[in-house]
Amino acid sequence: MKTVSRRTFLSLLFLALGTPLCLNTLLLPATAQGKKKNEKEAPSAPKAEPKRIFQFPTDSPEGSKANTLTDIVERGIARRLSNNDEYAVAMFFPAMPLIRRALINHEIDRKDVDKPYDKTEKAKKLATLAGYTLVVLSSINDYQYNADKKQVTLDISIRIVDFSGEKPVVIKFVAETATSPADTGKDKTEDKIAIDFARDLVEKLIKDVLKPKAVTPTPTPANDKKP
Repeated sequence: MKTVSRRTFLSLLFLALGTPLCLNTLLLPATAQGKKKNEKEAPSAPKAEPKRIFQFPTDSPEGSKANTLTDIVERGIARRLSNNDEYAVAMFFPAMPLIRRALINHEIDRKDVDKPYDKTEKAKKLATLAGYTLVVLSSINDYQYNADKKQVTLDISIRIVDFSGEKPVVIKFVAETATSPADTGKDKTEDKIAIDFARDLVEKLIKDVLKPKAVTPTPTPANDKKP
């Protein structure tokens, strides 16, 4: 019987024990990669459908300087709503085919189509004709300019109204009367001060409109409290 040398024995032992170890080492990364791949391929939760909302032109007092700022307010609201996944915005305009047809068929009068749109009954009638139950209404309620201080004061309001139920429901409302900072009017005309400030104020208000409602925690009944 041949004698196996110590060196040969150790080499055989290493091969016998080391081969499974090497295989496991090679297989582990592949298994981990496969797991990561499966995790990546897991389907994500479907996004909720955006709410269809009908935006009306911004109202303002007749003959007021505020009339020059309505476009600024409308565009600011439309841009913010359009960039938000919660809403899909459509703008009302009197020349819409559905509105023109309703005028021709005497379903509505000319006064129903023209400004102001601050009355909920009027907004509901026009929105229903266009196939909407959710509307956004806005208004520049007041405009003042202090020539000595070169400051503009604006009163702006925005509200979202839901007409899907029996009665209109105001689901969001924000309003603010604010004055432009004194140090921003230097070397600016009244129009420039007003435009810049209107843009900033609308941005602030629409952020408040889109802010999620705070959830009020339900108080724990006294009997359920732990000792």
